[in-house]
Amino acid sequence: MAEDPWTVFDEACALIDGWQLDRAEQLLARLKGDDALAAAVARERAMLCDLRGEIDRAEQLYRRAADLDPEYCPLPVRMSSAEAGDLLAAAVRRLPADVRGALDNLAIELVDMPDPVRDADPDTSPDMLGLYEGVPITDPDAARSLRLPGRIRVFKRNVERLVLDRDELIAELHITLLHEIGHHLGWDEDDLHARGLG
Repeated sequence: MAEDPWTVFDEACALIDGWQLDRAEQLLARLKGDDALAAAVARERAMLCDLRGEIDRAEQLYRRAADLDPEYCPLPVRMSSAEAGDLLAAAVRRLPADVRGALDNLAIELVDMPDPVRDADPDTSPDMLGLYEGVPITDPDAARSLRLPGRIRVFKRNVERLVLDRDELIAELHITLLHEIGHHLGWDEDDLHARGLG
């Protein structure tokens, strides 16, 4: 009996989520089916290309997915890195002074995608929107003056793929940044959800 193609697709997605990217690509490459499946496969393969830095190929696959199934696989909403970086900088400037003061030992970076080598971890996913790396300022075991600088990375292409229009993109970039700043401030996931950032 032949394998159900959607079951294989789900397996490939689980492999991507677990950072087993080569194995996921092998499964996706062999899948054949109707337009809905072909669109879903193209979209996942596009994300794999994004993770490998193959941006032109990723864009071709996103277009193919949108052509096949525009309702479930819309084109990602794009914004230049310069404009997105300006939006993040403006969001930081609008923070209350005491919060901005807590960011003096924190780098904020806008990057395209997570790094499949450095970021592969059971607690992260290739489609994460942002990542805080550092010791929260509330951590009692770390004297602030002795800590290494923290870092927030916002993953632009993952955010772009998630949203449906420019307004959502602006809002999601802002929320993602605030979510990661919340981790720096020592807020857990419950705290973030209570503040509308989870």
